[in-house]
Amino acid sequence: MSFIELKEFPFAEGNLASKAHHRIVTATTLKGPLPGVLELADQHFEFVKHRGGLCVRDLGGPHRTIVNGEALSR
Repeated sequence: MSFIELKEFPFAEGNLASKAHHRIVTATTLKGPLPGVLELADQHFEFVKHRGGLCVRDLGGPHRTIVNGEALSR
């Protein structure tokens, strides 16, 4: 397990459609190769600052983003 510090928002996460074992990380994006995990879209969800806290927002992929058993929307 590794940790990342988010400094810029919104910060998007998604699946990297690649057989390579590398990640793409920018100031506002993290994509990791997850072969066989079709439920995670290329741009799946993002963290946004909202009312002094952080929220998770679904980015409208074919599969919903679920947090604590609740399906999110944009």
